[in-house]
Amino acid sequence: MATPDRGIATSFGPGMLVVGNVVSTGPVNVSGRVIGDIHAAQLTICEGGRVDGHVTAPDAVILGALKGAS
Repeated sequence: MATPDRGIATSFGPGMLVVGNVVSTGPVNVSGRVIGDIHAAQLTICEGGRVDGHVTAPDAVILGALKGAS
């Protein structure tokens, strides 16, 4: 992964479904649903958000649902 860019967060909003893996050098916020793996510098699964897959992030906050491994 490249040098982390913590300035801009990628957000998957409520009602959004992403099928596939997500890779980000910066922060990722999930309020919708991701079916796939996430590799990010920072991850927040917000209330109502859901991830079905493996998560790799040095900094993670899980307020929603994670079905997989971190």
